[in-house]
Amino acid sequence: IIAMRLEKLFPKDKILELYLNTINFGHGAWGVETAARTYFDKSAKDLEQAIEAYFDGCVEDEEPVTITGLALALNISRETLRDYGPDDVYFSLIKKAKLRVQHAYEKRLIKRGNSGDVFALKNFGWSDKTENGKSFDMKTALVEFSDTKTEDVEK
Repeated sequence: IIAMRLEKLFPKDKILELYLNTINFGHGAWGVETAARTYFDKSAKDLEQAIEAYFDGCVEDEEPVTITGLALALNISRETLRDYGPDDVYFSLIKKAKLRVQHAYEKRLIKRGNSGDVFALKNFGWSDKTENGKSFDMKTALVEFSDTKTEDVEK
């Protein structure tokens, strides 16, 4: 009954905002803004700006995007960034930033076929054929990767 009344008074995004600004995120952090300051020592807006500044800076300076670079930009450890989970504050924002780093590694792997990029992608949970007891050939892997992605799109 309360939910139905709330939906009549407010749009769903406002209800979500009200909820997120009142719940406990742990360590005495009540609400999203307090949680962002508690966990990142930044406001939500500052956190998003730091992420965007990192990616923009990499493009401007022609520097590769890396998970360590992102961690440094956010002033947190690689481990904290790597282990950031769905129960943590701003999970979707951090997840998107990590996906952008992963995408940069994928593009470099396809372009260069560098084993360093393979190693970096393994940190994101990727595996290759050598881990499955098969020999590994970079060109074959790239073709198979490309075929897999095409099949996924067609489904």
